[in-house]
Amino acid sequence: MIKRQVRSLQSPDKPNQLNTVMKSINLANLGTEGWCAIFHALRDNKDNKIESWDLCSPDSEMNPEIATALAEYVSVSVVLSKLVITSVNLEDEGAIALSKSLKVNQR
Repeated sequence: MIKRQVRSLQSPDKPNQLNTVMKSINLANLGTEGWCAIFHALRDNKDNKIESWDLCSPDSEMNPEIATALAEYVSVSVVLSKLVITSVNLEDEGAIALSKSLKVNQR
């Protein structure tokens, strides 16, 4: 199921790359594996155009593993300009990973 969700974001003419026209997305209930797959795919696709992520929700799935995958993506994104997160589940590991990624990606 996770691979199908990631595959649906892929560009039809470049099956190994995500759709490069997507600028914003709102997803929920993907679980740790799903969120990590999304953020790793975005990290590996230097042509993605996602400018903002709003990861706030009453039942936020954010945890240290997802935060670490998100941090890897944030550290290499050249277009991401807005990231909104509200979570009490980040723990020290996730918060540290995200703060380091923001320091690395100083545009």
